[in-house]
Amino acid sequence: MAVDEHLSSDTSSRGSSLPRWVACVAVALVLLALANRGMTPSATRSVTPLSFHITFVDILLDAGMSLLRFGCVILIALLAALACGTMAAKSAMTSAVLLPFLWCLGCVPALGTTAVLYVMLPAGASPNVAEWMIVASAVLCFVPPASKALHNALVTTPSDLLNVARCLGLRRWAQFWRVEMPHALPAFSSAFLRQIPAALTVMLASEMLVSQGPPHGGSSHGVASHEGLGAAALAVATEGSAASNTEIFVVALIMGVVLDRFLAQPLKTWTQRYAVSGQRRSGAMRLMLVSWSAYWPFPNLSRK
Repeated sequence: MAVDEHLSSDTSSRGSSLPRWVACVAVALVLLALANRGMTPSATRSVTPLSFHITFVDILLDAGMSLLRFGCVILIALLAALACGTMAAKSAMTSAVLLPFLWCLGCVPALGTTAVLYVMLPAGASPNVAEWMIVASAVLCFVPPASKALHNALVTTPSDLLNVARCLGLRRWAQFWRVEMPHALPAFSSAFLRQIPAALTVMLASEMLVSQGPPHGGSSHGVASHEGLGAAALAVATEGSAASNTEIFVVALIMGVVLDRFLAQPLKTWTQRYAVSGQRRSGAMRLMLVSWSAYWPFPNLSRK
């Protein structure tokens, strides 16, 4: 019975994530495309007209480029979040410097960080510099929340587990790798995977900005080199083709579903194996529940 309830709850959680992905990807791309198309020439500089027509094959190649770039973003963000969270948990001096910096960085809106990085692009910037700007803007979506979640999980490792590890004669590295890190994985993975929709949206917006060239002048790299789905979305909005806009929407939706089903859900399922069940409630939580039971604020409603 417990197994059936666990499977049903896991299935319902997977199904509930699909509307979130549909909403995030659809709303982001539609609003960004409409915003770029609706801006007046006085509000922004004009986009260079395209000398070619973007086909569905070009859109698929752009989507593949975005998926490849996003894979690099996840790898870099994973390593950076693991390093920042571990250093903050193991060193008091590093924690005093790193945690306030991560807090300040997390308070800045992701798209605001993207705009700042775009403005910092020098005139005549090479494609490599623009590539790092796209990757950095998406990586910054992951690092602050994931690092703080890892730090909090590491510093709250139950003392019973640490005592058992010492009794077994585990060295400091083995204690960290076999006891502390498995205990922190569920919280870390939840915080990390929760940022995937926002990071994907920021990356597509960065591709749109970079496809127009550096902000201080210089030649645009153009969308013919398959810079990503964001660049293709901007080019399609400039072209004004309803069919191409629909293709962009469908491909972006499929890309979000693929990331959710083949990346987020398998990683979440794997890390939840290490979740500690049956934890006791804290004293403050027990007091709150007792007060809520004793002083029910809605006398006309049942407490079921």
